Amino acid sequence: MLSMRKILCLDFDGVICDSIDETLLTTYNSYQIYHGKNYHIIYNLDEIPADIKVHFIKYRYLVRPAGEFWLLMKIFFENITNINQQSFNKIVKQHKNEIDKFSSIFFSIRNKLQEKNLQVWLDLHHLFPQFIEAWSDLRNQFNIYIVTTKNLSAIVTLLEYFKISILPENIWTKEKMKSKTEAVKAIARSQKIPYSKIIFIDDHPLHLHEVEKTGTQCYLANWGYYREDIGGLSKIAHLGEVIINES
Repeated sequence: MLSMRKILCLDFDGVICDSIDETLLTTYNSYQIYHGKNYHIIYNLDEIPADIKVHFIKYRYLVRPAGEFWLLMKIFFENITNINQQSFNKIVKQHKNEIDKFSSIFFSIRNKLQEKNLQVWLDLHHLFPQFIEAWSDLRNQFNIYIVTTKNLSAIVTLLEYFKISILPENIWTKEKMKSKTEAVKAIARSQKIPYSKIIFIDDHPLHLHEVEKTGTQCYLANWGYYREDIGGLSKIAHLGEVIINES
């Protein structure tokens, strides 16, 4: 018998976990290798130039799938100014091949960083306080899914490290889906429930706008990375509000 509890779909980076240090280190290494430089991988954030760090932190919110981190570096090195989500999206469409190529390098470098020293890699990640405070109530109230563009091996490793228990079949990663909308549709079909019984929380409004079209309840995690106006979507100040509103 399927659970009568509502389903809560959570993005990972920007909702559950702050991975900005790890993505910065992986991106910096991957960008050097992408451009064919005689380059030795670095394993320490202190080796990344300060101006690149500032740029990455400022514009991290623009990125959705990992391949787009290439574009973040391109913007920096080519000194492209007046960047916002709209202009970023236009450039994304112009560089699909480069983004796809970079994505493969990115995940390869991530694996190498993990293999070199797993504990150092794990220490680059931190759970958001908002998630920590709400997790006990969330898992008691909802059937929890993770819907993320991150790779499965990284997710499984981090969930184990942080002692977050999620059913393996409830983890939707880049290997399992083409889009987050596709994942939500598949979850609704498998659980035989209407979209109105699904809550989807992400920190990027483009994902939310796409999933919202299904009739799913969508909320922006305003503790995450996003920094621009979300164009009419409901904000949540705290996961506790979801707990209270859905109880």
